[in-house]
Formats: sequence, C-alpha cells, structure tokens
Amino acid sequence: MKTFFIAAILFVATGFAGFAQDETYTDEPQTIFSTGSKVTGWFIEFSNSYTSLNGEYSNMPGFAGGIVMNRNFSIGLIGKSLSWYPTYLKYDNVLDEPVYLEGGYGGLYLVASPIEKKVLHITFPLVIGAGGAAYVSQEQYPDIEDFEDLDDLYDYDHCTLSSSPYFIVEPGANVELNVTGFMKLYAGYSYRWMMGLNLENTSSTALNGSSFNFGVKFGKF
Repeated sequence: MKTFFIAAILFVATGFAGFAQDETYTDEPQTIFSTGSKVTGWFIEFSNSYTSLNGEYSNMPGFAGGIVMNRNFSIGLIGKSLSWYPTYLKYDNVLDEPVYLEGGYGGLYLVASPIEKKVLHITFPLVIGAGGAAYVSQEQYPDIEDFEDLDDLYDYDHCTLSSSPYFIVEPGANVELNVTGFMKLYAGYSYRWMMGLNLENTSSTALNGSSFNFGVKFGKF
C-alpha cells in the first residue's frame, strides 16, 4: 500500500507539467511557466476533510487560493487545521492527564485538471508543505506575570505539554462538478504523510492517514 501511494505521488507530480503545457510544438524544454503557458484565472477554495488522527475521528477545515494556468492547472497556497475550535480531540492515554491535540499545516497547493471543460471531471490535487502539532492540557494552570496588584498575580491558561513540527505530502483525487462559470463543487480522497513528527508517547506515523474531502471553489476558471 505504501509503495502504491509513493508511486501515486510521483505520477501526480510528474504529470502536472504535462497538463499545464500548450499543445503547440516547440523545441524548448517544457516547464510549467513555459512560453505557451499563461494565467487564465484565479480561485479561492473552502474545504473540509473527514479523517482520523491517532485513532480519533475529526473534521479538518481548510482554505486555499491561487491562480489558474491554461485553464487546467492551478497553483496556490493552502492551510488546514487539525483542531478548529471548539472541536478539539481529547487524548486521555497519551500523558498523565487529559490533553487536546492542536495544530495545522499549510504549503504549496497544485491541482491538475486535464478535462476541466467537462461538467463532471476528475482533478488531481497535491499539497507539499509543513506544519506543527501540540498536546495542550485540558486544565488551565496559573501563570505568574508582572502585576500591579494581587488580583493580577495569576493568569490561568492551558499548558503546551509536547509539540513538534513536521513536513507533509498529501496527494489526492477529486470528482469535481462545474456548477456555474464561477463556482465548482468537489468530493474526493487524499492520503496524508507527516514526516518528522515527534510528539511525546506518540508514534511518528500517528497522524498519517486517509481523508475524505469536500469543498467549494469560487473564481474565474
């Protein structure tokens, strides 16, 4: 299964350049930003992902935006939350007390749409980026700060008990519907690899996993 997904990443990544090219023959090396490539639109996207994080089911809302090139290739930035308030995930068996999982990730967002003009078509998104995750105490603890009187002696807040940055690669496939000239709906699947995760008492692969994604796009396509 892992080999399959690695192959999928390579396929999607190498396929982006081909989808983005003008079909006119040229002796020049083909690139995303070759002479025949041009910006043909823009987009903003709102999404939600239903997934599992270390065995706990969660929703991961996201936001993206960018430009469209040659009508079938999008380049932009995306961000997703692991813990959109107040849907924190409670972990009772990680540390000595109940904790919440917080964090998120963001990065480069590439989407190939080889048959974009069809009312119903397939797209191939790829996220490459980085993020962070943390275990935060459920209880609030006093934090001694500068104060002018005794009433200001303590400021209560949640404590970060363990945190870690990570890199992420997330390829996927969506079925997309052209609703109007400025609106699209989609649903699909992606697989999330987090590399370098190092949370206390937690496997480095605990936050890897599948996501079922739903979203809406607005813009000039």
